[in-house]
Amino acid sequence: MTSIYIDMDDVLSESNQTFLQILEREFGKKVAYSQITTFDLQASFGLSDEEYAHFFECIHAPDEMMLHAPVTGARETLKHWQENGYRICVLTGRPLDTREVSLEWLALHEITHDSFAIVNKYGREASKGEQSLSLEMLSTCSFDLAVEDSGQMARFLSEQMGVTVALLDRPWNRSMSFNSNVKRCADWTEIKKNFERL
Repeated sequence: MTSIYIDMDDVLSESNQTFLQILEREFGKKVAYSQITTFDLQASFGLSDEEYAHFFECIHAPDEMMLHAPVTGARETLKHWQENGYRICVLTGRPLDTREVSLEWLALHEITHDSFAIVNKYGREASKGEQSLSLEMLSTCSFDLAVEDSGQMARFLSEQMGVTVALLDRPWNRSMSFNSNVKRCADWTEIKKNFERL
């Protein structure tokens, strides 16, 4: 069966749009979406370590996470793929304690998927048994396509695992270059068009 890896933040959910609202509310900082030029939000938002710790806590509060809007076209594309027999695997780099709210959000927005896993993509916490996957464990999995917004993960998937990656074009990945396995896409409409047949 064809398996598709789907990231969550800024692939399925418009997370950074919510983050910008929290940033302004908590710190009085106005930052445009186009100014998020690095995946490192502490650097993009100019936050001290103490400020970032508070910000990180705020953005992962369940009530805030449930406010994320779905990315346009994601639900329809995933439904189409599943109806065509593709296995949809949602793999997020969110903290372990966001598992329940993440599943709640997917259900609320009727985003179809066959499996859900938390992957320690960025070395933020030690993998705890079966609760999360390490990158080493992830590398033993097989995917026919991955949809990501993180340049770092796009490189890992394409270079270490040989997976074709549909990289959603975002301000924080535009300065990065990739091998031929990575196809930059403007939106889900382009992803669906480019990968109609897997």
